[in-house]
Amino acid sequence: MKIWMINHYAAPRDNAISGTRHYDLGMQLAKDNEVYVFSANNNQALNKPVDLNEKLCTEVSYGNLHFIYVKTTGYESNNIKRVISMFSFKRNVMKVALSMPEERYPDYVIASSVHPLAWEAGYSIAEHLNSRFIAEVRDIWPMTLVDTGKIRKVNPLVVYFSLLEKRALTRAEAVITLLPNSEHYLLSRGAKKVFYVPNGIDLEMFDSDVRDCNTSISEVIRKLRENFDLIIGNAGGHYLTDNMRSLVEAARICKMQNLRVAFVSIGKGTELENLKNLSNIYELDNIMFLGAYPKSAVPGFLKAVDALIVNAMDLSVQRFGTSYNRIFEYLAAEKPIIYSAPWGEGMKNLVESEAFILAKPSDPVSIVEAIVSLMKNRDHLDKSAKAHRLFVERNHTFSVLSEKLLSNLKELAD
Repeated sequence: MKIWMINHYAAPRDNAISGTRHYDLGMQLAKDNEVYVFSANNNQALNKPVDLNEKLCTEVSYGNLHFIYVKTTGYESNNIKRVISMFSFKRNVMKVALSMPEERYPDYVIASSVHPLAWEAGYSIAEHLNSRFIAEVRDIWPMTLVDTGKIRKVNPLVVYFSLLEKRALTRAEAVITLLPNSEHYLLSRGAKKVFYVPNGIDLEMFDSDVRDCNTSISEVIRKLRENFDLIIGNAGGHYLTDNMRSLVEAARICKMQNLRVAFVSIGKGTELENLKNLSNIYELDNIMFLGAYPKSAVPGFLKAVDALIVNAMDLSVQRFGTSYNRIFEYLAAEKPIIYSAPWGEGMKNLVESEAFILAKPSDPVSIVEAIVSLMKNRDHLDKSAKAHRLFVERNHTFSVLSEKLLSNLKELAD
């Protein structure tokens, strides 16, 4: 079987900050199939842009998994340049895909959002090559942009992208969703079948990366331990939806209450400099934003801290569920988790475990209350967190998820 996956923001593990879902899934699928991932050479998930030397594309192979980087314009913030980048990816990925030799033609084309132009490209490619078209929904978009106030509901771009969403869902033979509560919505928008294939983790790679903890991160944590009893880590985006300002405010409260607690956050995002500036204004020495590191540095960081935090805005769009990339790495790290984010029914079994301490989303006072509770019950919570690893092994390894996806694809063929 030949499977093509189209994702503007896909990244392989040897050059990734984030966005390795299709690499990890593809490596498992490629054990018995031929898999191609079409990605932008200049995207925010890559540690470094891929130099194409004026070519339209280049290919890097990992056994039967082939990463094809397509020339795409870059951008640094959510402005018109991001929209231009989306259109350049759509145009060029179609050129590249339709010029592939016939022996590589796919049985399935899986086109993945974030943005809906990937769906447009995927459908056109599948139609030209007589392949089955599958749409993957990673976010309910552009609804998320409206909820965060980035763009008005009546904006022509919102109307246009909403139409593209409905068209993709209607055209697709099936829809893969990462969001556990989204099936009813997707069916109402025209989807014929909905398959739930969430995010996951490669535990072997995680364990291997743990042994190679980044020295600069280790040094930061070592120095913090001289003055603080509890170090709370965050590994994720620093964007508006993450509402990391509440973490800065929580650090400020901890300092005012003389709590020996420090926060360390790694990752990039458009709000990163604002967060650093706010910390400086408050003269905080108990919160550090270290910026982006390669994805291989994340496991060692998670194991080096004492507890972890998930922080996000409470948006109405999250009624469809959440699928944070980092949560499965958090679980594999076997650390207590402060959860200050929406969770819904899809996360119910997790957040009700003893090692999760719930706080109100983006509420600094509630976050501090959760921290105090963690400090009082730390030994018990540390022991309870050991069970998280087993949950991940049973439900969210990419080996398990690839088998689920293959079963879904075979269901379509029958």
